[in-house]
Amino acid sequence: MQPLTEHQAIYDAFSHVCKKAYHSWHMVACSALSKMGIQGLIYDYTIGKTLKNPNTLFVMRQVMYCYIKSIRDYILFICAKIVFIFVGNETYVEDKKIFIIDSYYNIDDVLLGNESQQKYFTGIVKLLRKSGWDSIVIPRFYGSKNPLKFCKIFKTIKYREEKILTEFQLLRFKDYIILLVHIVIYPLRILDLIRCLNNTREELFVKYALIKNLQYDTIGGAVRYLAASRLSALLSNESRCLQWFENQSLDKCFNLGLRTVQKDIKIYGAQLFVWPPELLNVHVDCNDPENLRPNICVVNGKYYINNNIKQCQRIGPSLRYHQIWNIEECLKNKIKKNKALVLLPYYTDQINEIIRIAFQIEEIDNLIFKFHPTTSENTAKSLLPHNATISSKNIYNLFDEVDYVIGASTGSLLEAIAVGVPVISIYVKNAINYSYLPESIGKGVLWLSAHDANEAEQAKNMLLDENIEQINKKRAAVMMIRNELFTRPNQKELVKAFDL
Repeated sequence: MQPLTEHQAIYDAFSHVCKKAYHSWHMVACSALSKMGIQGLIYDYTIGKTLKNPNTLFVMRQVMYCYIKSIRDYILFICAKIVFIFVGNETYVEDKKIFIIDSYYNIDDVLLGNESQQKYFTGIVKLLRKSGWDSIVIPRFYGSKNPLKFCKIFKTIKYREEKILTEFQLLRFKDYIILLVHIVIYPLRILDLIRCLNNTREELFVKYALIKNLQYDTIGGAVRYLAASRLSALLSNESRCLQWFENQSLDKCFNLGLRTVQKDIKIYGAQLFVWPPELLNVHVDCNDPENLRPNICVVNGKYYINNNIKQCQRIGPSLRYHQIWNIEECLKNKIKKNKALVLLPYYTDQINEIIRIAFQIEEIDNLIFKFHPTTSENTAKSLLPHNATISSKNIYNLFDEVDYVIGASTGSLLEAIAVGVPVISIYVKNAINYSYLPESIGKGVLWLSAHDANEAEQAKNMLLDENIEQINKKRAAVMMIRNELFTRPNQKELVKAFDL
């Protein structure tokens, strides 16, 4: 993995502040301290901007937003609890070895009948069962806070193959009082913390991030902590936890709670996804208290091993990317399609620039647009002409329909070159550009970056050169990408990664 370089100083500043803040679980719920929601500030920092101390009016406004949003979230949570009492299904924890699975649950996906773990731990429940482990999923619901949707989700998960235990079952009356106390004191603790910080350039950025992020959810982290604390008392000494680990406040709160009783429980933090070095939250911070971190971080491939913490890292199966190995002969007898796939990122400030360049190097009829899953259908249509093709197909099906891919700041670009589809990665001005593609592998053969339409046109001509020598180089680069950044998922790799 590439080092942080230009972001190292700001990363270290956040790390230093965490040492002061993490004496209280209330502060572990702070997303800014986990280096989340600060992309805009990181960009300002890298271009040399200096901030001033947040003014009083701005601070008061953010504190007010914090209270209003927290109370709203609390009321919605209480409503969901009431719904659970009437339609929810209780799951019992047996006194035997259990693998707790701490993972996201997209409410809309589950309601559509999709496998709940398809984006995270595909097939993990069956694989654990084969290895003699029982498992219970502790879902992190996201996508909606509507109590009516929770009514549907509670009815749906009754019939799921996996055992599911939610925070609505785990929390007791006392915990709801603790949540109210958290709502009251959290902003006050943030204000106390920023008073203790210096006025160095880096710590001014930290101050601003702490105040700005007051508007973001902390109830979620508090609930995860309290639910995990209750769960901890139910588990046997042999139990373990498999966590989808992005090093966010939700992860840290859950780990802290899980260790309140079972202090020695082994937690495997699965970083089985592709990520760029600029995504600061994913880097495991050695200065974080040990009870916030997994015992073992399981990464997607050799490329993601960090020499500073390699003693607590190991390589695991790329469950999320199993389809890569379904396309073994990706470069043989490929018929020219005269089509390009435009993969658009999560970051809205980059989408328009990518679309603009795509239209300059290809006719609209030759372009297929695929938006990030979080982009709404209405938003997607508003950004393109009415006759543009927007696809919701699986990207691996789309790879077979195109000659190359255009995009920026999305891990799907890496999936494209892993199956031999060339990529033009657009460098977007006035934004943080996330470098998912490894500089040391495949550049100039499988992928090139471009700052404008002229460079994109040149890159297209170079990457679509189909002479025998180029094809052989592409095949070699594809194999290297797969070997370094991914690990073929199978029973053997699963057993080795999670000590089954």
